[in-house]
Amino acid sequence: MIKKYFYKNILFLFTVSMMSLLMMVTVFSSEKLSSINLACKYNGKTIENMEVRLYKAADVINGEIIVKPCFDKLASDLKKLTDMDDTKGVAEKVQLYLVESDLKPDKITTTDKFGKALFSQLEEGIYYIESVKYLEADKEYMI
Repeated sequence: MIKKYFYKNILFLFTVSMMSLLMMVTVFSSEKLSSINLACKYNGKTIENMEVRLYKAADVINGEIIVKPCFDKLASDLKKLTDMDDTKGVAEKVQLYLVESDLKPDKITTTDKFGKALFSQLEEGIYYIESVKYLEADKEYMI
Protein backbone atom coordinates (compact mmCIF):
# COMPACT_ATOMS: atom_id res chain seq x y z
CA MET A 1 0.00 0.00 0.00
CA ILE A 2 1.32 3.48 -0.85
CA LYS A 3 1.72 5.85 2.12
CA LYS A 4 -0.52 8.93 2.28
CA TYR A 5 2.13 11.50 1.35
CA PHE A 6 2.37 9.92 -2.10
CA TYR A 7 -1.04 11.24 -3.19
CA LYS A 8 0.28 14.40 -4.87
CA ASN A 9 -0.45 14.75 -8.58
CA ILE A 10 3.11 13.96 -9.69
CA LEU A 11 5.98 12.94 -7.44
CA PHE A 12 9.50 12.72 -8.82
CA LEU A 13 11.75 10.33 -6.97
CA PHE A 14 15.37 10.59 -7.90
CA THR A 15 18.98 10.65 -6.84
CA VAL A 16 21.72 12.65 -8.52
CA SER A 17 25.14 11.18 -9.05
CA MET A 18 27.77 13.18 -10.92
CA MET A 19 26.22 13.87 -14.34
CA SER A 20 23.86 10.93 -14.32
CA LEU A 21 20.41 10.67 -12.85
CA LEU A 22 18.48 7.55 -11.97
CA MET A 23 14.81 8.33 -11.86
CA MET A 24 11.78 6.40 -10.71
CA VAL A 25 8.62 8.41 -11.13
CA THR A 26 5.33 7.63 -9.46
CA VAL A 27 2.37 9.35 -11.08
CA PHE A 28 -0.76 9.89 -8.99
CA SER A 29 -3.70 12.06 -9.92
CA SER A 30 -7.33 12.57 -9.09
CA GLU A 31 -7.88 12.80 -12.85
CA LYS A 32 -7.72 9.77 -15.11
CA LEU A 33 -4.49 10.88 -16.85
CA SER A 34 -1.42 12.92 -15.87
CA SER A 35 1.77 14.25 -17.47
CA ILE A 36 5.46 14.36 -16.61
CA ASN A 37 7.30 17.47 -17.74
CA LEU A 38 11.10 17.28 -17.36
CA ALA A 39 13.62 20.08 -17.68
CA CYS A 40 17.10 18.74 -18.47
CA LYS A 41 19.78 21.17 -17.36
CA TYR A 42 23.31 20.92 -16.07
CA ASN A 43 25.04 23.88 -14.42
CA GLY A 44 22.36 26.19 -15.81
CA LYS A 45 22.83 24.98 -19.41
CA THR A 46 19.83 23.37 -21.11
CA ILE A 47 20.40 20.01 -22.75
CA GLU A 48 18.76 19.99 -26.19
CA ASN A 49 18.09 16.95 -28.44
CA MET A 50 18.54 14.36 -25.69
CA GLU A 51 16.41 11.26 -26.29
CA VAL A 52 14.39 10.40 -23.18
CA ARG A 53 12.64 7.05 -22.72
CA LEU A 54 9.78 6.16 -20.40
CA TYR A 55 9.00 2.65 -19.15
CA LYS A 56 5.89 1.83 -17.14
CA ALA A 57 6.86 -0.71 -14.49
CA ALA A 58 3.58 -0.96 -12.60
CA ASP A 59 0.00 0.24 -12.40
CA VAL A 60 -1.34 1.69 -9.16
CA ILE A 61 -4.99 0.78 -8.71
CA ASN A 62 -6.77 1.84 -5.52
CA GLY A 63 -3.37 2.23 -3.84
CA GLU A 64 -2.22 -1.27 -4.80
CA ILE A 65 0.90 -1.73 -6.93
CA ILE A 66 0.29 -4.15 -9.80
CA VAL A 67 3.57 -4.91 -11.54
CA LYS A 68 3.52 -5.31 -15.33
CA PRO A 69 4.42 -8.87 -16.45
CA CYS A 70 7.61 -7.68 -18.20
CA PHE A 71 8.88 -6.43 -14.79
CA ASP A 72 7.92 -9.58 -12.82
CA LYS A 73 11.59 -10.21 -12.02
CA LEU A 74 11.54 -6.97 -9.96
CA ALA A 75 8.01 -7.32 -8.54
CA SER A 76 9.05 -7.65 -4.89
CA ASP A 77 11.25 -4.52 -5.15
CA LEU A 78 8.58 -2.47 -6.93
CA LYS A 79 5.88 -3.47 -4.44
CA LYS A 80 8.09 -2.21 -1.58
CA LEU A 81 8.11 1.37 -2.92
CA THR A 82 6.48 3.13 0.00
CA ASP A 83 8.72 6.15 0.48
CA MET A 84 11.40 8.14 -1.30
CA ASP A 85 14.26 6.30 0.46
CA ASP A 86 13.37 3.14 -1.47
CA THR A 87 13.70 4.58 -4.96
CA LYS A 88 17.46 4.73 -5.55
CA GLY A 89 18.04 1.01 -5.07
CA VAL A 90 14.98 0.07 -7.12
CA ALA A 91 15.96 2.47 -9.92
CA GLU A 92 19.43 0.91 -10.07
CA LYS A 93 17.88 -2.59 -10.30
CA VAL A 94 15.52 -1.46 -13.08
CA GLN A 95 18.45 0.10 -14.95
CA LEU A 96 20.43 -3.18 -14.79
CA TYR A 97 17.36 -5.17 -15.81
CA LEU A 98 16.82 -2.97 -18.88
CA VAL A 99 20.46 -3.43 -19.92
CA GLU A 100 20.03 -7.22 -19.75
CA SER A 101 16.63 -7.33 -21.45
CA ASP A 102 15.39 -6.24 -24.86
CA LEU A 103 12.39 -4.41 -23.39
CA LYS A 104 11.19 -1.52 -25.53
CA PRO A 105 10.16 1.79 -23.92
CA ASP A 106 6.49 2.68 -23.65
CA LYS A 107 7.18 6.20 -24.89
CA ILE A 108 10.14 8.11 -26.36
CA THR A 109 10.61 11.85 -26.68
CA THR A 110 13.45 14.32 -27.27
CA THR A 111 14.27 17.43 -25.28
CA ASP A 112 13.50 20.71 -27.03
CA LYS A 113 15.68 23.85 -27.28
CA PHE A 114 14.71 24.66 -23.67
CA GLY A 115 15.81 21.22 -22.47
CA LYS A 116 12.22 20.17 -21.84
CA ALA A 117 10.68 16.77 -22.44
CA LEU A 118 7.02 15.95 -21.96
CA PHE A 119 5.27 12.64 -21.40
CA SER A 120 1.49 13.03 -21.37
CA GLN A 121 -1.60 10.83 -21.18
CA LEU A 122 -0.11 8.74 -18.34
CA GLU A 123 -2.24 6.57 -16.10
CA GLU A 124 -1.48 6.10 -12.41
CA GLY A 125 1.62 4.00 -12.05
CA ILE A 126 5.32 3.65 -11.40
CA TYR A 127 7.54 4.78 -14.26
CA TYR A 128 11.26 4.61 -14.97
CA ILE A 129 12.82 7.35 -17.09
CA GLU A 130 16.20 7.17 -18.81
CA SER A 131 17.98 8.86 -21.66
CA VAL A 132 20.34 7.79 -24.37
CA LYS A 133 23.85 9.01 -23.58
CA TYR A 134 24.21 12.50 -24.91
CA LEU A 135 27.64 13.87 -25.77
CA GLU A 136 28.41 17.55 -26.20
CA ALA A 137 31.75 19.35 -25.99
CA ASP A 138 33.48 16.32 -24.42
CA LYS A 139 30.82 16.05 -21.70
CA GLU A 140 28.49 13.10 -21.29
CA TYR A 141 24.96 13.58 -20.02
CA MET A 142 22.50 10.85 -19.11
CA ILE A 143 19.24 10.63 -17.20
